[in-house]
Amino acid sequence: MKNKISTFISSLGLNWKFSIAFLSLIIIVGLTTSIFIISFMTQTMRTELDEKGMSVTRNLAANTTETVLVENKVKLQLLLNNIKISERDAVYAFVLDQDGKVLAHTFTKGFPQNLAAANKIEPSQTYRIQILKNDDEYIRDIGVPMIGGEAGSAHIGFSEKHINHAIAHAKTSLFRLLIIPSLLSILIAFFLSRRIADPLIALTKSAEAIGRGNLDQKIPVTSQDEIGRLAHTFNQMTAALKKYITDIREKEESLSFKNLVLTTQQENSLDGILVIDQEGTVVSFNQNFIKMWEVPAKIINSKSDKRILQNIMSKLEIPEQLVRLSKNFYENPSVESRQDLTTVDGRIFDCYSAPMIDKNGKNHGRVWYSRDVTERTNAEKALAREKELLTVTLRSIGDGMISTDVKGNILLINNITENLTGWSQEEAYGQPLSEVFRIIDEKTRQPSKNPVQQVLTTNNIVGLDNHTVLIARDGTEYSIADSAAPIRDKDGKTIGAVLVFRDVSMQQKIESELARVEKLDALGVLAGGIAHDFNNILTGIIGNISLSKTLLEDKQGKVFTRLTEAEKASQRAQKLTKQLITFAKGGSPVKTSCSITELLEDSASFVLGGSNVRCEFKIADDLWLCDMDEGQIGQVISNLIINADHAMPTGGVIKISAENMTINPESNLPLQDGNYVKITITDEGSGIKEENLPKIFDPYFTTKSTGSGLGLATSFSIMHKHQGLITVESKENIGTTFFLYLRAITDNKQPAIKNNSQMATISGKGKILIMDDEEIILDIAQEMLKEIGYTPVPARNGEEAIKLYNEAINTNEPFDVVILDLTIPGGMGGLEVIERIRATDHEIKAIVSSGYAIDPILADHKKFGFDSIMSKPYKLHELSEALFKVL
Repeated sequence: MKNKISTFISSLGLNWKFSIAFLSLIIIVGLTTSIFIISFMTQTMRTELDEKGMSVTRNLAANTTETVLVENKVKLQLLLNNIKISERDAVYAFVLDQDGKVLAHTFTKGFPQNLAAANKIEPSQTYRIQILKNDDEYIRDIGVPMIGGEAGSAHIGFSEKHINHAIAHAKTSLFRLLIIPSLLSILIAFFLSRRIADPLIALTKSAEAIGRGNLDQKIPVTSQDEIGRLAHTFNQMTAALKKYITDIREKEESLSFKNLVLTTQQENSLDGILVIDQEGTVVSFNQNFIKMWEVPAKIINSKSDKRILQNIMSKLEIPEQLVRLSKNFYENPSVESRQDLTTVDGRIFDCYSAPMIDKNGKNHGRVWYSRDVTERTNAEKALAREKELLTVTLRSIGDGMISTDVKGNILLINNITENLTGWSQEEAYGQPLSEVFRIIDEKTRQPSKNPVQQVLTTNNIVGLDNHTVLIARDGTEYSIADSAAPIRDKDGKTIGAVLVFRDVSMQQKIESELARVEKLDALGVLAGGIAHDFNNILTGIIGNISLSKTLLEDKQGKVFTRLTEAEKASQRAQKLTKQLITFAKGGSPVKTSCSITELLEDSASFVLGGSNVRCEFKIADDLWLCDMDEGQIGQVISNLIINADHAMPTGGVIKISAENMTINPESNLPLQDGNYVKITITDEGSGIKEENLPKIFDPYFTTKSTGSGLGLATSFSIMHKHQGLITVESKENIGTTFFLYLRAITDNKQPAIKNNSQMATISGKGKILIMDDEEIILDIAQEMLKEIGYTPVPARNGEEAIKLYNEAINTNEPFDVVILDLTIPGGMGGLEVIERIRATDHEIKAIVSSGYAIDPILADHKKFGFDSIMSKPYKLHELSEALFKVL
């Protein structure tokens, strides 16, 4: 047969041979090209099918891992069914556990058992692709292990049916494309053998080059006939194929570069980075993340965000923080968060989390950043503690403090400085010292030297000159004392200055007031001494007058009248001594039952003598007696009337009223329940400012340039010692009202006996020891005692009194009463004498006598061993009454 064909061909002419050869060449070239194209297309489509299958299978493995672990077969079956429905080429899908047992599949007629055995994946494999034949088609079975095979494997079978259809269609197209030039070559072979042969040869060579993979090869087009069009079409196909392959390579290179950049960034970042997709699968992480959180390889390789977060929570001091964060992210996938998390070993991580959202707004997952900020946080805390300590220290310093830089600009001031200057820290910062710390000389009113500038110039500590005044922002002036010193760094270089100062205005005022008080105390002592001596003298005068009037038979004669006038004059002198004693500001009150009416009238008359201010009185007719020290309460009333007089320099009216009042719990007054006499003193003066009302009873507080600030404070003290109360109401430009509440006596007790020359004497009998250092008093007292029936024995000092008393005891002629002067200059006074006498005789009756009525012994004489008191000067009837009471 071969010989016949060879003989037949050799018998043909050249044109036929060329035509046959040309046709054969065309057929061979076409077939070769078709085979290459079909082979290339087949390989390319299979590769694409494998890549697509790998992607789908890996996604299936990732999505079913958690489902397999929780054994949710219903959800697993739904996932497999969705794969088969959504993927055109998928013909089946199934999942095996780690033992090769089928967990779920999509076969309707049951799972082929030999298929499981054929799909076993070795532990070292990350995937497996097998070619299986099913009836008349090939299946590309793709398997992917889950968690390294520990959770089993996922498998999907992809049919090559669509590839076969595409190849068949391509074969048909190529055949049609090949047959046309073949037929044309036969028709024109005889005429265009040379023109046809050359293109065919070129086409053959190009096809061979393309077959070798040289896609830059281009077939020359020399005609517009079928061969030319074939060459053109072939060139187009080659160009398209080249572009397709080039695009794939460029995309691969771009993706590879981006992956390199991302990997480099992650691995060289100071932060720990964890990237999770929407399904909770770990997409990426860096080594810093593993190192920071010490996540085991097994957990990180699981790709499960839950396992990783659980591992991290076990290391946290407060795990609930991460639980709340995670819950918030699942409920609000688009939120960002930043929070410090502290581990049980004391490390602190600054954790930031943000969603991964593309340009179309689709959320692809979440990225976590962790940074170890332990050292920074500890340093910040230490700095905050130091700052707080500095702030507390500066706040606790009682002096003002200003620190400046080397230019003298303020850096820091404390709260005392803020109060004194009127500048806040924020306002003062950066200001020159002279702007905030304005100081002048108190006497010359000229600006004082800048102490900080002196420090920065001399580099030494400097102090302010005396009489320096600080002018605050609002114009308030403060007398201050201060010093300034340089601030040096560790190298001894001056980097600024610190100024420390204090307000000495109050200190100066207190010193001035103390000096004034010392003067007043000295005057008080002098006044008390004068009153004491004067009372001794008056005792002699009044006693003699009183005795003379008693001895005088003619009570209507001129002598008696003259004696009465002399007695009245002596009584006026006695009132003067009471005023001196009041000025001496006594301590504990010597209380007696007194009527307040006369005291109010006498005090007003005495204070307002010569003033253009007058008094109006409104005194209740049934006014109760008061339990009071008449001298001290007189001082209180005098102080209030003096203040009222000063408040009305142009004249006015002072209204004084007195009424009975019963205090009970509903009265809302800080007084014990009981009966009181309420005294009201109202003026029409300028009033007291509201802000000064709470301070008017404070010592040294005064609004008068010449006041001592002690009058109302003393009045308050006196009322307090009387278990009474003093209050005030005032309105500016309207007037001031003071209210006094004094304990009342309502048991019909008679008031203390007043000086009255017509009072009857009470005679008696007994032996009386009278001690006094004044001869005139001893003389008149003896005569008065004799006149009323007593036997007096005089003693000029304490030693003599004790001697006489002991002699009387020894002779069995004891004294019935002893009258002792409280004060004996240079010797024992009445207190020491009565203590010694009572040591041997507890029953002795003793009367204390003194011309210094503010002595505390008189206020509570029984406490000191005396049965009664007798203030000098005294008259005959007063002496007789005192003796009558004790006997």
